[in-house]
Amino acid sequence: MSESRARTKIAFAFKLTVSATLLGLLLWKLGSRQVLETISGARKELLLVALLALIGQTALSTLKWRILLREQGVNGLGYPILLKIYLVGNFINLFMPSMVVGDAYRAAQLRPHASGWQGALSSVLVDRATGLGALLFIGLLGMLHMHATALFLPGLAG
Repeated sequence: MSESRARTKIAFAFKLTVSATLLGLLLWKLGSRQVLETISGARKELLLVALLALIGQTALSTLKWRILLREQGVNGLGYPILLKIYLVGNFINLFMPSMVVGDAYRAAQLRPHASGWQGALSSVLVDRATGLGALLFIGLLGMLHMHATALFLPGLAG
């Protein structure tokens, strides 16, 4: 077995161990019985819709990031590699106390392909800013919908 292949297997085993340990700690802290009761009591069709929405959002966000990178002249990374970097960054953001550690990971992975730290960080920041803009726009649409519902259909407005 080649040295790089052995490193890949060791890295995978390490990542799997860390993931299993983190999930075990999470279940231990929350109480595995409570977690299982909550999941089993949830409506399965809504869980499926949420899962599909999350997959779609991640796929579109990765595509958006790829477009931003191409505009910066970074063409050496394919969609599958960017998706992997994006998913790992999201995972890190979920389990680390700060929301920027995953973004720092994304920038660090991108730095060799971009024009140094400046190019890598700017793509991640612009990606974040456009995501925030989209979220604010969706919130605005929701507020307008609630206002219109309350104005024209007062019986439906909670």
